[in-house]
Amino acid sequence: MSWAQGGGVALYTDGLVVNNEISSNHCKSIYGYSVGGGIRLLGGTTKIINNNIDLNSSISVNSLAFAGGISCSAANAIIDSNRITNNSIAGALGCRGAAIYFDLDNDAYWAVV
Repeated sequence: MSWAQGGGVALYTDGLVVNNEISSNHCKSIYGYSVGGGIRLLGGTTKIINNNIDLNSSISVNSLAFAGGISCSAANAIIDSNRITNNSIAGALGCRGAAIYFDLDNDAYWAVV
């Protein structure tokens, strides 16, 4: 299965995303999952502060689509003072989280919004 991840930003370790325009990004998979049209977090601790996350999309032609705006899986996240608008998802087998989607791996990880 082939995944598409992080149309705008993909972080797999600690990070800081501050004062950015993350807009008009498209994460599209033909055969697998599509995850994080705007931002994809997978691992580490990341602060996402004071960003404009707008008009991003996560599209899966043959599977599931997750998070048009921000996807946080198996990571720690602080998401504060962001403008998250007009993001979209489309998945042939289902959709989860047009703005934000969390999959925090059995309580081992955390998020503060």
